[in-house]
Amino acid sequence: MTMINGGTAAEMMIKAMKNDLGKKLYGNTLTKNIGNALYKESEKIEETARKQFPMLKACKQFQYGYVIK
Repeated sequence: MTMINGGTAAEMMIKAMKNDLGKKLYGNTLTKNIGNALYKESEKIEETARKQFPMLKACKQFQYGYVIK
């Protein structure tokens, strides 16, 4: 639904995850950080989504995901 540009630390972590050692060190860190941020703001995020997309007003459960580009 939206695109977020990470800061310098996120960009460095993504670059580091391109090799096996980086994957072992940082593999779940980015997911945990994004998950924590979403969890803290989930009610606000879902309320905004329902306002922007009328077809989501009846939605009882949201599913979150991300893609690194």
